[in-house]
Amino acid sequence: MKKFLYGPVLSKRFGKSLGIDVLPFKTCNFNCIYCQLGKSLKLLNERKEFYPAEQIISFIKQNLKNYKSYDFITFSGSGEPLLYKGINKIIDFLKEYQKKEIIILTNGSLLKYKEVREEVKNADIIVPSLNAGKEETFLKISRPHKDIKFKEIIEGYINLREEFNGKIYIEFMVIDGINDDEEEIYEIKKLIEKIKPDKIFINTPTRPPAEKFVKIPSYEKLELIRNILGGEIVFKEKILKQKIEIEEILNIIQKRPLLLEEISKRLKIEDLNEVKRILKERKIKFVEIEGKEYATY
Repeated sequence: MKKFLYGPVLSKRFGKSLGIDVLPFKTCNFNCIYCQLGKSLKLLNERKEFYPAEQIISFIKQNLKNYKSYDFITFSGSGEPLLYKGINKIIDFLKEYQKKEIIILTNGSLLKYKEVREEVKNADIIVPSLNAGKEETFLKISRPHKDIKFKEIIEGYINLREEFNGKIYIEFMVIDGINDDEEEIYEIKKLIEKIKPDKIFINTPTRPPAEKFVKIPSYEKLELIRNILGGEIVFKEKILKQKIEIEEILNIIQKRPLLLEEISKRLKIEDLNEVKRILKERKIKFVEIEGKEYATY
């Protein structure tokens, strides 16, 4: 049986987040060059109830008591969560069953549909991506399903702002040399002025990306972007200072590789060999990417 809950994960944006994953692995209508889950082998743009909502709700009822400390519940994990048709059933259940706020991380492609905006209306925070100001840049980064149009995504965001009573936080993933020049940033600024989000997160791809050519821009470039757009630069140093237990580390690795040095800092264990010994005992493997060592299953 699929494990629909994971974490809690120390989120760079939200604190301690309990993840809910309602999709089979890598179910998405984008093939983003920076995706930490790797490349999409097949793009899916049809909404389905991949697992019965009753099955997911039953799992949560049985297992939520095992997760005692978290700040939010976040729909994320194996792909684009709004591809799950009937996600409102799970959102509404969670609103009744527990008291924490509900966040949806989304690439935003399906918010153009009125029915989708209706299904997410009871969430507390929606975090759609906006990684480009121009269609050509959007296509280069997101490599979407052929039926997805950049203009329609933006229209969906504007409609969401008009209809949604919760908070909208835009996430901008900055990639060196691809979407970080001033012309692009000012185009993004124009779109943000139309969307009117409550907050902007300026993020960078800190996990191993789907494509090796994806690089992190300089701090100076991020500061320039912040000065133009406003918002908050998301630094992983925020979470490196927080100690978490090994079981939480393992939960994170189930979803994405973690840099060995990052695990060392989180566990407050300086000896990397000791960290590897602890992880090997738990059947964790190690891969080298661009000269850096990551832990993975």
